[in-house]
Parts: sequence; structure tokens; C-alpha cells
Amino acid sequence: MTCGEPATGTRLIVCLDTVSGRVLWQRDYPSKTYGQHPDSTYATATPAVDAAGLVVTWYAPEEVLLLALDLDGREVWRRDLGPFIAVNGSGVSPIVYEDLVVLANDQEDPSLIPGRKKDPPEPAGKSFLVALDRKTGQMRWQVERPTTFSSYATPCVYQAADGRRELIFTNTSHGMTGLDPATGKINWELNQKFLDRCVGSPVVTPLW
Repeated sequence: MTCGEPATGTRLIVCLDTVSGRVLWQRDYPSKTYGQHPDSTYATATPAVDAAGLVVTWYAPEEVLLLALDLDGREVWRRDLGPFIAVNGSGVSPIVYEDLVVLANDQEDPSLIPGRKKDPPEPAGKSFLVALDRKTGQMRWQVERPTTFSSYATPCVYQAADGRRELIFTNTSHGMTGLDPATGKINWELNQKFLDRCVGSPVVTPLW
């Protein structure tokens, strides 16, 4: 599990024994405090876990950090995706799909927020969808997105009747998008913007 200390901004990864609740190991990541929504924390994002270990996303104004650990808490790789700009803080979780780590890095343009315009203008964040190699953290593909209002939605995987699979994203600027997991190629988009920040993650359910 992940934890965040409100007073210092320190983020923690804690591994607990499921039977006794005993702490098996803990890793601390010092940071600093920054503005975020009252319902958010410095560890809002959920780790993605597979047989090899876990992947965590840490956010701070200076960086969006993807971090991979093995099951004993040893760091395997880390990848800095650049600065993070979103007035309500963080919350987007990565997913592991086959040999990929996938993240929707949707950020904010503060100048679009009513009553928030400043002189000089605040910079807009850089938004993109990204897939990294699960073992090495090397970039496999990146899809640029326009930056409007931040999104807080975790993607999911859809499998069609013919076996073809897609990554499904929801996003403030694009509505819904289906991508080819292997290449990042956009297969389709709903092309209907959401009116406010997108916080709802897509899910797949059978039609009966």
C-alpha cells in the first residue's frame, strides 16, 4: 500500500503480511508539500502489482515519477516524465498490461480556471498517454494530448469478440479514446469533451 504524510509530503510504500498485518518492509520517499484538493493525499494513486513486483506513480510539481520495485522492495527502475501541473493535486494510477506499464498523464492549464489568471501567466502542464517497458522502464510509445483541465482516470483493457484488445481512456479534452496497446495508435475517439475535470475511470462489462 502507499501512504503520504500531510505535514512533510513524504510518500511511503508499505508491504504488510496479509495474515498478521505485520510490516514486512517499508520504503520512504522524502518530498515536499504542495497544493491539492482537500480530499486528495500525496499517495492517492494506487500501485499496479504483478508477479514481478509493483509500479507506483509519485507526483510533485517538479516531476511525475514512475517507480518499479520488486516483491522485496528493491528498486528496479525509475522514470521521470517531467513536471506536474494540476491545481487539485494527483491521483492517476498506472496499470500493467502484458509487458507494458501504461499511464494517462493528463495535466492542467491554470489559465483556463475562472478567476485564476495571473501575471505572468502560469504555465500549462504537458499532457500525454505513455507506455513503458515493464522490465526496464524504457519508453515504448507516447501519445501527445492537448492540455485543458486535468483528468484523474485510470485506463482499462477491452477485449473484442475477435480477441483484439484495446486500451480505453477517459479524458477531459477527448471524452473517450481506444488505443492499440502495441503501438499507441488511436483506433477511435468519442470526440465529445467533458465539461469539467474527468475523474471517472472506464470499466468494461458484458452486454446481456
